Amino acid sequence: MAGIGLGAILTTDGSAAGAKTSASVPAGPDTSLKDVLENVQPGSIVEVSGHHKIRTVVLRSSDVDIKFLRDARIELLDPAADGLLVLGDRVRITGGVFTGESTADGSNSPWKSAVIHILGHECQVSGVRIVGVPRVGIGIRGKAAVVQGCEIEGAYPIHLWSGVETGHFGIAWDPPAGLGTTLSVFDCRISTCVQGIFVGNFGTEADGRAVVRDNCFQGCLNHGVYGVSGTGHVVERNHFMDCQVPIVLTGNRHNVSYNSLVSLLLERSGDSRGYTGIDMRDSSFSVIQDNLVLGLSGRGNVGISVDGLHGRTIQGNVVRRNVVVMSGDGLPLIRLGAKADQVLNNSITSNSVISTKRSGGTLVSIGRAGQPVDAGNSFKGNSIVAPRAAMTVKLPRGSEGREANTYTAF
Repeated sequence: MAGIGLGAILTTDGSAAGAKTSASVPAGPDTSLKDVLENVQPGSIVEVSGHHKIRTVVLRSSDVDIKFLRDARIELLDPAADGLLVLGDRVRITGGVFTGESTADGSNSPWKSAVIHILGHECQVSGVRIVGVPRVGIGIRGKAAVVQGCEIEGAYPIHLWSGVETGHFGIAWDPPAGLGTTLSVFDCRISTCVQGIFVGNFGTEADGRAVVRDNCFQGCLNHGVYGVSGTGHVVERNHFMDCQVPIVLTGNRHNVSYNSLVSLLLERSGDSRGYTGIDMRDSSFSVIQDNLVLGLSGRGNVGISVDGLHGRTIQGNVVRRNVVVMSGDGLPLIRLGAKADQVLNNSITSNSVISTKRSGGTLVSIGRAGQPVDAGNSFKGNSIVAPRAAMTVKLPRGSEGREANTYTAF
């Protein structure tokens, strides 16, 4: 027999809506938690303790506060289905340990289910721990969602990663259309997922804004934060350890600041988490500043890249006060607009660039060689330290500041 305790269901003013109860339920699929949550009234507080085995539980009511107590353990019985599906608005989920299937699914197709799947608006998830992510840990399709203080251990098997299975997410947000479409992720720890946080639409083309701040990412096989849509994302004060190209954002007016991207891994077969960097795609009027980038150079990764993935104009970006330290003989440490149609009025200032590459090549590159339409770019106040053979900076004609930098060869 498995003991299961359900605390009082309370109204928002604290008066009892039902007598305090406890239940003893036979081992196996548990229906008592499902019955309580699927029939709870709006404005209730539900306290949950004990071990529960669940198939999809649907919460339809709004303004519900679900508190999983310290001993609460929620085991998902069907990895292909939702665990907790939230349809109501302003639902708060706090605490608890959720366990999923150890065999993960990283197939490149739209995600349909999550351990916690939120369709309602203005919902919050805090202090939840998820161990083993089948497909998506916390999946969100609502507006104004907040995820705070959660721990997500993806446990994606390294031997299944070949570089193309990119559909496994710690947190996934598919922004809905309309105003007020935001996601905030604070103080979380996300590890061993393919993508730590994914922001992207599957057909709606909505333009949401994510704020990702003060989180720790470790061992993400593809990216830590991967945004393929949206405007004005903020990725700030996060730490990324041994994640492949930890920050990748598409779109305009993003702010990537005060992050540390560190990898101490050497290249291994099937494991490219040593190749770090910040990759801004089709981006204009974005700021990349005060970041530390430390890792390997190679396999197409650049320390800081701002480029036109689809051949667009790249303009008005600011890259300043970053420290980029990379070993290996790969691509430039800072690169703007290698594939863009035009590269206009970008600024690279006061960065420290340190490289150990010894095979020659380029450390910093702006625009395409001989491209007459690239203008107004500035490269000033930077410090470059590298072997003499690699001391190459390529700027378009008419750029400012080629000589207004410090070059140290060894």
